[in-house]
Amino acid sequence: MQSPSPTRQQLLSGIGFALLTCIIWSGNFVLAKGITNTISPVSLSFYRLCGASILMLLIGYKTYRKETAAIWQHRHYLIISGAFGFALYSTLLYIGGNYTSAINLALIGCTSSPIFAVVLGVLFFHQTTTKAQLLGMATCALGILLLISDGRLRNLTHFTFAVGDWWMLAGSFSFALYNNYVKKRPLGISNVSFLTAAFVSATFLLFPVFLIELFFLHPHPIIINLRFAATFLYLSLGCSVMAFLMWNKSIHIIGPGRTALFGNLIPILSTIQAILLLHEPFKPIHIWSGLLILLGLAIANLPTISANKILNPR
Repeated sequence: MQSPSPTRQQLLSGIGFALLTCIIWSGNFVLAKGITNTISPVSLSFYRLCGASILMLLIGYKTYRKETAAIWQHRHYLIISGAFGFALYSTLLYIGGNYTSAINLALIGCTSSPIFAVVLGVLFFHQTTTKAQLLGMATCALGILLLISDGRLRNLTHFTFAVGDWWMLAGSFSFALYNNYVKKRPLGISNVSFLTAAFVSATFLLFPVFLIELFFLHPHPIIINLRFAATFLYLSLGCSVMAFLMWNKSIHIIGPGRTALFGNLIPILSTIQAILLLHEPFKPIHIWSGLLILLGLAIANLPTISANKILNPR
């Protein structure tokens, strides 16, 4: 049965949650490149998930206890969600940061994940796709391609995938699966309890890999200082707890495909951060690509018209 289209007020709140999430996440790709020089990808992902699990248990313990029966009943769903959305995605992202640039991480992650989310949603999760969403997705992709090519078509012909790019592509596919699983969250499990269970599940899933790395692969020793504490807080509280609470809320309001499209804003937001904080050079191409992405998002979030639906679920 098709869920009703969101009202204008719900649509605006869903868009707002997605925008705030992208602002928080926009620095994660830069961090993925810089911090992995001092800490291994698995360790970074594991500590991030540990911190997020502890914070979510502190925040939602009472709610979690009330919904224990529903959580146990749907434990397999929660484990799969935690595996795809947290354990796999964050680890693959940080592995990619060891082999490719932060720009490539952001561009590949933000262009491929929405496409994966829409395709998987239509093929396996009985989602509907409108002409407006497809046109908006194409416009966003055009904006990203403009940014990648620096406005020169020949630059695209020389664009090649490095090892790290493939890791990021795998991470994007994992996160697209997560986006669609979130939409299917069972009744009786709140957003807070869902995230708590998923974070804890992901932490336990990653723990054996963390131990193997710790005892057999001999990663670089972690230096505990102010920088590490700030990074840990940003990843656990910001990128994990706050961002995923808002992202999941947006998915439930406006759908996984539409929400995923907002990820196209992250390269633009990351560019703005680089210009303001790192004093990287500003180019007119940043304006044009940003306008195209914003236009694509506006088109994709037009009110749904039933006559425009390409596929109808059964």
